[in-house]
Amino acid sequence: MSLGYLAFLLFLAAHGQEEVSKDHELTTLEETSEKYEFQAEVASLMDIIINSLYINKEVFLRELISNASDAMDKVRFLALMNPEKDYGDLEIRISYDPAKKTLTISDKGIGMTKTDLVEKLGTVARSGTTQFLEAIAKGGSINLIGQFGVGFYSSFLAADKVTVVSKHDDDDQYIWTSSAGPQFTVKKDPRGNTLGRGTEVILKLKQDAEEFLDKKTIQDTIKSYSEFIDYPIYLYLEKDKYINVPMNEEEIKEEEAKEAKKLEEKRAALLKEREEKIANGEEVPDEIEEPTLTEEEMKRTKSEKTTEWLWEQVNTKKAIWLNEPKENKIKDYVKLYQTLKKDGSEPLYFTHFHGEGEVDFRAIIFVPDNPPVDMYEEVTKTKSGLRLYVRRVLITEGPEDLIPKYLNFLKGVIHSDDMPLNVSRETLQQQRIFKIMNNKIVKKVLDTLLDLANDKDEWKAERPNEEDWKYTGEDEDLKKEMDEEYQILLRWSLKKGKERYAEFWKNFSKAIKTGVIEDASNRNKLVKLLRFQSTATSGDEKDLTSFAEYVERMPSTQEFIYYLAGEDLEALKKAPHIQKLVKMGYEVILLDDPLDEFAFSYIKDFDEKKVKNLAKGELDLGVMTEYEEKKEQKLKELFKPLTDWWKSQLGREVDKVTLSRRLTTDPVVIVSQESGYTANMYRIAKSQAYSNQQKIPDHYVPRKIMEINPAHPAIKKMLELVEDDPSTQQLRDYCWMYYYTGLLASGFALNEDPDFSSRIYRMMNKKMQVSPTEPLAEPDLPEGDDEEEGEGESEEGDVEILDENEGEVENGDQAEVDTEEEKVQEEPKEEIIEDREQKQTEESAEKPKQENSDEGKKVDL
Repeated sequence: MSLGYLAFLLFLAAHGQEEVSKDHELTTLEETSEKYEFQAEVASLMDIIINSLYINKEVFLRELISNASDAMDKVRFLALMNPEKDYGDLEIRISYDPAKKTLTISDKGIGMTKTDLVEKLGTVARSGTTQFLEAIAKGGSINLIGQFGVGFYSSFLAADKVTVVSKHDDDDQYIWTSSAGPQFTVKKDPRGNTLGRGTEVILKLKQDAEEFLDKKTIQDTIKSYSEFIDYPIYLYLEKDKYINVPMNEEEIKEEEAKEAKKLEEKRAALLKEREEKIANGEEVPDEIEEPTLTEEEMKRTKSEKTTEWLWEQVNTKKAIWLNEPKENKIKDYVKLYQTLKKDGSEPLYFTHFHGEGEVDFRAIIFVPDNPPVDMYEEVTKTKSGLRLYVRRVLITEGPEDLIPKYLNFLKGVIHSDDMPLNVSRETLQQQRIFKIMNNKIVKKVLDTLLDLANDKDEWKAERPNEEDWKYTGEDEDLKKEMDEEYQILLRWSLKKGKERYAEFWKNFSKAIKTGVIEDASNRNKLVKLLRFQSTATSGDEKDLTSFAEYVERMPSTQEFIYYLAGEDLEALKKAPHIQKLVKMGYEVILLDDPLDEFAFSYIKDFDEKKVKNLAKGELDLGVMTEYEEKKEQKLKELFKPLTDWWKSQLGREVDKVTLSRRLTTDPVVIVSQESGYTANMYRIAKSQAYSNQQKIPDHYVPRKIMEINPAHPAIKKMLELVEDDPSTQQLRDYCWMYYYTGLLASGFALNEDPDFSSRIYRMMNKKMQVSPTEPLAEPDLPEGDDEEEGEGESEEGDVEILDENEGEVENGDQAEVDTEEEKVQEEPKEEIIEDREQKQTEESAEKPKQENSDEGKKVDL
């Protein structure tokens, strides 16, 4: 059977007309049709589509449905102009025949005249087609189809042959046919007017497009691209149906045998019940009541499966974004969200707005209930979670430039009726329009989040009264729908604005911080959305503060907003950087997320208060009085010998050593220069998965400043030691050990230093009274061991202490050492430490035992 004949039979089925044509008649019809040559550009276009672009074939169905919708829009306009005329139901019908391998799309639109068929399907405006060909030549995607007025030709992605039957009110019904060759034919339909008005497109599918003969594939494609078309789309489906039919004689006999068995089982059950009652002394009737079967148990029919074909509407969802927000219910938004997300979850929040101006659009944006599993990829991936519809047709899913990447986790719909798709000035026009829409969408989203953070809830729902939602009718579908809406309202009413924002921050805080870094134009709003811990919060993840709340709590004497970033919140609370500020009653923001410090580095001020990083530069407490300036200058002069000496010992490890304004209890702290990375930022940079540990740029390496506490007793003693004799080994060890300890307390990692362990051992030996000149010797073994095992023993009772520096403490002098140690411990801490290393060196040759005694008199810091 030919394609044309099949189309004709489909018309007969749809309109109840009788068959008037045969295969040989259709062949004659095609042979006698008028033949036309395709415009050269259209021929090139079809050649490219057929031979080069066999991807996303489903786009053809989107384009044909879109064309059908446009045709019916014109009828709707005519109906407004001529209200007295009945234009009938406006709908789209799609049917398929697996046996014939055909797919048919019909509509009740305006239809086409013979001239329309020749010009519109055989000739395309040069600018549109030419630009499409140029875009494809540059590597464009098949999704470009639909943006240049060439959507109909996408039919040849899936079809070997396309037949178009069309009837316009001003002309007869005509048939247009093409097999993607250089020619097409147009012939008046000999069947007369079978359509009434409208167009029918019949596709003879290719072998690799036979997936579109499956109802699920067709349904999924329609739902994906055309679910919100303004007209109903019906699909001709084969449905399973069960009917009751009489049983045959054999089946009746089997059923009677089953009934007899059921009666016997019931009789046995009654007898058993009777016996139990007699055993219990109960009175029972003399005769047993004869059991009977119900009408259902005595049925003489069976259920038999059959099939039937019927039209079923596919696009049941409504485009609620075209309504005013007050016209929709919360459950409508929840249903839309579930459609977009393809699950049964509910959004955390949403906003519905209308963007006006150079481009008019409507949008519904959802904040998801939970972060996606690939949340960290969401921040940087190119596709967004939005869908862009033009005239109710899905144009693109996940447009790249419609929202910034840090908001890619959002779900939603953007719809425009007047967005230009026929690009005539390359792609600049579309990019400019996207930028306009981007600005409006981001502004609205951030304003909505700010409202939530400030406990303003546009969609706040009152707790529903259960009694008002009880349905006593018999309509089960309505009962189910009301119960579902009640449950949604109940859940929605349980959360307030601030609670919703707290949940949002927990799930999507990294996205906002990324926005602070990347989006300079919206940074001021994004900063208001930041939440963090501080020295005034409890440390609980729900107890967070904002910049506005911080500023509100600031004492009148505080001029700056202070913050400190690190790896652990508890460690930050004990950090030496904040000691002075906490003592003064100033609040410090504490940041323990790896992204925090990078985000804060882009924040210069808030509410006219400058933001200061406590890990960088000297602590600025504001304008000092004349007395404070003079005092600081005198202290610097007093400790200059120590700071200069310490800098000379540390060399390139630090940029400078200076007095600290921030310390109260710790002796030293290490900070970074204002222009460099802090210890925390450097640690994060080094830990990146793809960082080159061996070639980290020099400007990333923190330039360190060592600050010393002039009020600390140990620092005062260090000053005295330097003034007494700055060349001793012990003083140099103290210098480095304070530096290393300060590094660790300030969040820095220790660099590899071969002398580090030596310094530790020297200081431990000093504390344990182990002489640096004591020789290494094997320890004594207990008596009773054989001679071999006893080799290397010293005198009985002497166990020598091993040290990497040779030297010994003689047993005879230990009492003297202990005595001297006690004397030193009783001395005041303020006394200058007496260094005797030089004296030991001079006297070691003549008085080895005395050396050990002197060693015990020295005082360690």
